[in-house]
Amino acid sequence: MHWCIIGVVETHASDTNTINDAEISLDGFNMYRLDRKGKSGGGLALYVNSKWKSSLCNVLTESDFSESLWCTISTGYGILLVGFGFVLPPAIQPTTGNC
Repeated sequence: MHWCIIGVVETHASDTNTINDAEISLDGFNMYRLDRKGKSGGGLALYVNSKWKSSLCNVLTESDFSESLWCTISTGYGILLVGFGFVLPPAIQPTTGNC
């Protein structure tokens, strides 16, 4: 099986710990990463098969959506926009009183 695009959430790469590219890179893939800022945990990595020309889409990656990573990929069929993200579900609030 030949993988083309791989997305990983919870890389645990953040500005509070140092994980360099060599530690999480994959042979044959271009890697794009978004480390969590100011907190531990989290982090995204997007791997695109190096047979395709790809580039980070900064405009979307730096949007108001808290954790998302976007890139464009040039294929033989055109340009593909690929993105993924992580949304932390709201905390479940404890109920008070009777159910």
